Amino acid sequence: MDIPKDFKKYHSKKKHMRMTLEQCWAMWKPYWHLRYDSHHNVKCYPKYVLGRYGDTGLYTVDNCRVITNRENTLERDHT
Repeated sequence: MDIPKDFKKYHSKKKHMRMTLEQCWAMWKPYWHLRYDSHHNVKCYPKYVLGRYGDTGLYTVDNCRVITNRENTLERDHT
């Protein structure tokens, strides 16, 4: 499995990550090249993020999926 270096760095920074690099990559692989909205080839806010159901809990295989940044924001508790 050829996992990009920038993905390995992304995975290692998630302090609540409770899945292996390979498990996380399996979720991200279809979206990784689409993760940023770019304007003139400049990276900005991510279009896709690794979201947790209800935006709570640990980053586990059963509690995560790749969703848009907007979907993730709408799931947060805004109280």
